Amino acid sequence: MNKIMYNVLFLCTGNYFRSRFAEYWFNRCINLSSLQGKCISASAGLNVFAGNSNVGPMAAEAIAALRDRGLDLDFAALPLPRQATEEIFRSADLIVAVDAHAHQPMVRDKFPEWELKIQFWEIKDLGEGGLAHDPISLLETAVEDLVEQLVARLSTANT
Repeated sequence: MNKIMYNVLFLCTGNYFRSRFAEYWFNRCINLSSLQGKCISASAGLNVFAGNSNVGPMAAEAIAALRDRGLDLDFAALPLPRQATEEIFRSADLIVAVDAHAHQPMVRDKFPEWELKIQFWEIKDLGEGGLAHDPISLLETAVEDLVEQLVARLSTANT
């Protein structure tokens, strides 16, 4: 049996749309790569709280986008969004926050010692960034690029 050798953590604000899509898409891409069973991702939010407008475990747009890409999720089995913690950060080999403009101040405020250890992307939420901004396509490409980088780096590290 393969041992997980690399853990990726995706962060967004509410752990409801972007980080969840990135988590599930990363795991799907890894399972189709030479690193199957050796890498995994998780996700968390920097500002998860009860009473926000998020309903259920994951945004319908993220679920639909994953289904459009061949990943059928059991909605009832999906975990609810979770708040980022020091413990979650420590368990990750790589942490990616999906929107530098929104998330870097949150990290600086809540987890300042982690700011320089986090990779910040530039992917806005739904409805942000103008009409041409498609967060799903941008996340899909960024995640696939990350998987390619990890395959190249981790495959050569083990030869």
